[in-house]
This record gives sequence, structure tokens and C-alpha cells, in this order.
Amino acid sequence: MTPTSYLELITTFKTILKEKREEVMGLKNRYENGYSCLISTEANVSKMRQELEDLQPKLIEASVETEKKEKIVEGEAVEAEKIRVVVAADEAVASKAAGEANAIKEDCEK
Repeated sequence: MTPTSYLELITTFKTILKEKREEVMGLKNRYENGYSCLISTEANVSKMRQELEDLQPKLIEASVETEKKEKIVEGEAVEAEKIRVVVAADEAVASKAAGEANAIKEDCEK
């Protein structure tokens, strides 16, 4: 081999070595970024899990409170229905009396 071909081989080797180093560095950076994202996500998930566990008693308390309020509303609805029936009956009586009074008024006007 001639000295020129040795130089060409060395130059080619240096070029390929440079490309491979850049490729490896790119992959290394990519893996480091992915790893840091995973670590960050894990920390966020742990934090959210703790917040959920802290809120669990409040959720149970709110659920019990809601059930109590539902029972109260159901009781009030039953009472309101009873009152509505009485008012409807009173309205019918009053309507009948108004009709009779109106008839008497018309009779008097004649």
C-alpha cells in the first residue's frame, strides 16, 4: 500500500469515528432525557397518589353528608306532597265557594 492510501484510510476512519461518536452522543442524550422524564413523572405520580389518599377521608365524609341530605330531601318531598294534597282540596272548596258567591252576585245584579 502506498502512503496516500494509508492517509485515505486514516481519514475515512476518522470520519466514520466522528459520525459514530455523534450518533452515540445523540442516543445518550435521548436516553438521559427519557430517564429524567420518567423520574419526573414518577415523582408527580407519587405526589398525586398522596393527595388522593389525603382526600379520601373528605370524600367519604362528603358521601355520608350527601346521603343524609338525600334522606332529608326525600322526607321533605313527602311532606310537601301531603301539603299539596291539602292545598288542592282547600282550593277546590274555595273555588266552589267562589262559584256560589259569583252566582249569588249575578242573581243580585239581576
